[in-house]
Parts: sequence; C-alpha cells; structure tokens
Amino acid sequence: MKKIFLATMMIFMGGWAQAYEMGVTGGMQTMDVEDSTNTVEFNNKSGFYAGVLGFIDTGDGGYFRTGALLGQRGFSYDVSSSVTDVYKITYLDVPLNYLFMFNEYAGIYGGLKLSLAVSDSCDVEGGSGICNLDNVEGMAYAASVGGHFRFVPEFGIEVEYDLGLSDVAKDVEWKSSLTVGAFYLF
Repeated sequence: MKKIFLATMMIFMGGWAQAYEMGVTGGMQTMDVEDSTNTVEFNNKSGFYAGVLGFIDTGDGGYFRTGALLGQRGFSYDVSSSVTDVYKITYLDVPLNYLFMFNEYAGIYGGLKLSLAVSDSCDVEGGSGICNLDNVEGMAYAASVGGHFRFVPEFGIEVEYDLGLSDVAKDVEWKSSLTVGAFYLF
C-alpha cells in the first residue's frame, strides 16, 4: 500500500511544476475516533499541520488541489479518573481535491485525502503504566470537503471537514477530522 501511495505522489509531483499557484499552509486539526468494539471511549485532541499546496488550473474556475502536508492528529483515553493515555500519530497527508472558485476570493473543494503514517507515540499522563497503540495502519484515507477563502489574492484561510473511511489502528476507526488553517500563495 505504501508503494501505491508513493507512486501516486510521484505522479502528481510532476504536475506541481505546471501548477497555476503554489503555496505554504499550516494550521490546527482535530481527529474524532471511535472504538470499533464499543468498549473504550476516546477523547479528541488537537494537532497541527504544515506543508505545501499546489493548484493546477483546469479552466472555468476549477483547479486540481493537491500537496504534501505533515500533520499530527491525536486522541486520548481515560484509563482511570486520574490517568490518561494520550495517542499521537504523525501523517504525511496528500489531498486529491477539485477546487471550484466562485470568484477571486471564495471557493469550495472536495475529494480524497490519503494519509501515510510517519510516526506514532503514546504517553501516560497523571500516573504510570503501559501505554500502547497496537497495529497503527500504514495508510488511512478520508473523503474531504472544504471552503477556500482569500482575503487578498495571495493570503487566505481554509476550513476542511474529513469523513474517515478507514481505521487508524487496530479497533480504532477514524470517524472525522476538522481542519482550520491559513495559506500563503506565491
């Protein structure tokens, strides 16, 4: 699966050389997960993301929106009233979206987000014990929909909702994510 992901990235990276616009982006994101066995209740944790975006003009206000974003998403589990296990997974995200601009300053986009797990960690807060995140999936994916808003032609914000379509680890299902960030185009 990692080979397919890397091959897809290489195909689209060639298109970046022809990108209508490129830029940098960064912001905050949350991840909502659920235990597929219904025995554990997870809490959301905020994370960050940063990376590059490319917009390839397809004509008539449409753009292919892609990039490479390094992001950390997390969740926690209350082991007891005073002990919490905190899980963090760092992903390399590749958005594969179609962006339609209504005008020069506002647009919507939708498509797929591929996420390759780069690293994961688990920490115990408020006590001691063993913290373990079993069998983190090497790749996760989600359906994405978002808004793209520019204050000036080079600077703006994006708000994105991701509907998880896969598990992130054994018995841990990715339900959704919310992402809010800023971008600068050059």
